[in-house]
Amino acid sequence: MRWCCNAIQQQFEARKKRGIAVVAVPPNELHPEPRFQLSLRSIDDEVVRKVQSPLAGEYVAQTLQTWAPIKYCPWCGVELRRFYRKTWDALYDESELSSLERQAN
Repeated sequence: MRWCCNAIQQQFEARKKRGIAVVAVPPNELHPEPRFQLSLRSIDDEVVRKVQSPLAGEYVAQTLQTWAPIKYCPWCGVELRRFYRKTWDALYDESELSSLERQAN
C-alpha cells in the first residue's frame, strides 16, 4: 500500500484511539466515487462503554466521535480522491463511518 504521507498512515492505523484519522466512504448509488471523511474521536474506542455522565441522572450531550467531509489530506495536501483512486478501500473501516453513511451503504 502506498500512502500519500506518513502522517495519514499513522493516524489511520491509530483510528481507534483518541485523535483524528481520514477514512474512506465507499461509492453508492448517490455518489459513484468514493469520498473521504475526517474522523475525530475524543475517547479511545475501547473505553466508550465506560463513559458516564458527570451529572448523575441528567442528560448531558457528549460528542465522542464526529466526522467532516474532506477532499485533501490534512497533513500533505494531496487530493485524496485522485491519489487513492484505486486503493481507497485501504482507508475503509465501516465502524469508523457516521451512522448516516452506514445506512447509505
